[in-house]
Amino acid sequence: RGHPQCIVSLIEDISERKQAETTLHQTQEQFRQLAAHIPQVLWIADIAQRKLLYVSPAAEHLFGRSLKEIYANPHTLIRAVHRDERKRLIHRRLSEATGGNYDEVVRVVRPDGTVRWVRDRAFPIRDAEGNVYRVAGIAEDITARRESEQRLVYLAHYDGLTNLPNRLLFYDRLGHAIAMAKREQWIVGLMFIDVDRFKDVNDTLGHAVGDKLLQKVSERLIRSVRSHDTVGRLGGDEFAVVLSRLGSAQDAEAVAQKIIRSFDDPFPLDSGTEIYVTGSIGITLYPIDSMDRDSLLKNADLAMYHAKEEGRNTYERYSPEMDSRNAGRLDMQAMLRRALEREEFTLYYQPKVDVQSNRVIGMEALIRWNSQELGFVSPEDFIPIAEEVGLIVPIGEWVLRTACAQNRAWQNEGHAPLVMSVNISARQFREKNLVDKIKDVLIETGLEARYLDLEITESLIMNHADSTIILLERLHQLGVGLSIDDFGTGYSSLAYLKRFPVQSLKIDQSFVRELTTHADDAAIVTAVVAMARSLKLKVIAEGVETKEQLDFLATLQCDEYQG
Repeated sequence: RGHPQCIVSLIEDISERKQAETTLHQTQEQFRQLAAHIPQVLWIADIAQRKLLYVSPAAEHLFGRSLKEIYANPHTLIRAVHRDERKRLIHRRLSEATGGNYDEVVRVVRPDGTVRWVRDRAFPIRDAEGNVYRVAGIAEDITARRESEQRLVYLAHYDGLTNLPNRLLFYDRLGHAIAMAKREQWIVGLMFIDVDRFKDVNDTLGHAVGDKLLQKVSERLIRSVRSHDTVGRLGGDEFAVVLSRLGSAQDAEAVAQKIIRSFDDPFPLDSGTEIYVTGSIGITLYPIDSMDRDSLLKNADLAMYHAKEEGRNTYERYSPEMDSRNAGRLDMQAMLRRALEREEFTLYYQPKVDVQSNRVIGMEALIRWNSQELGFVSPEDFIPIAEEVGLIVPIGEWVLRTACAQNRAWQNEGHAPLVMSVNISARQFREKNLVDKIKDVLIETGLEARYLDLEITESLIMNHADSTIILLERLHQLGVGLSIDDFGTGYSSLAYLKRFPVQSLKIDQSFVRELTTHADDAAIVTAVVAMARSLKLKVIAEGVETKEQLDFLATLQCDEYQG
């Protein structure tokens, strides 16, 4: 007491600190607002404490868990990673994040079971001395991008219509099967399968129906093979099968037979429609036929075409003889292309004779080929090839023009007018400008339309019945005659037949050949003549060789014959 009291005070200028705190607060607020409005997940972890210090709100959407749950349990985010990838993620985070090399793509499984693809990247945060004390990262949802990439990969390897492996993937699997067979001493079978007359389905019923049919065909092919075999679609209506682990050639043939039998039942399409189609199959075997993938592909393709030549709805096993036959076909194609330029074709004219008066009333133009290299070639040998490669169109035009010019020349020489018959091929018949071409030929040669008769096969007009009626009507209006050739060998519907503007039917020679010795053929010819007369159509019999045949036709009142 008694001593004076003293108060000491210290005054410190903290303006800079306050400014720094304000700046820090503003920076943190800006960071929080930025982090809250971006779709990526930002996170910060303390290395020493192994503690999650911060995670942005986007984590709730990406991981399907609340922020409270994430902060409460530091292992929540790790446990959300798919278990197949969790161990790898933990190891790489620890070993690579501090070095700035961490960049991983993992699957995250949400509580509801949905899976998201996440790209997680991290980088180190260093203190003033350069020591890493924290790790920050960015987790981004790349599910949409990943699915797009997978879709592109799928589209590159699978057929979009049937979901079967496409040509690229099929060839790859064939290569793997061959490699396995080489190690394990297996036999591998390769099949090419073509849907017979698929183009007719597209042309008559439309491409939507054709696509549906291809889907149904693919389903039956899958059911006809084993689970470890591969069925692929190479394009169009062509399929292929790799049969691995075969014991013998007979195993492959057994599968081919199973596939052919699977086509016996109709293919149900939309709106209750059913359609029947068949398949042609070519078979080749590794290592029996070849040890090279490309050679096997060529062999199977070649065998498939031979199956078509054998009448379709069958299979053919590759044989070396097919190579020489195919080489001969290729040579003939090249020669056919030069034949018109070299003027190697000529026309023979077969008379059409009236049965009652025995008077010649017409001619049929028949093409013959005298090749410089091959000599005389039968039409049965070169016409199918010309049809297949499209050469039948220019050849057919040459036949039409030459036959019409010859008929007009005979008339100019003073001969009695005759009707000239010319065969129109299926390929020509599908030409959009067929009517205009015929009109131009008649004008060019000066032949009246009534002296030209066009012969069209029965199977051709029945395959495209509705569109055929329209085209035949246009030809009929032009004034030319129309005949159905090879009648009796197809499947004519009388409902359509009576609508066709045709004037005559030609009975196929296969029925006339045994007309007087085979009761069934006699009955067929009798029925055809009676039907034709009821429809007011002329009847022409082909291949008449004997007087007995002619007398029989006369009793039926058949109109004309050839032979």
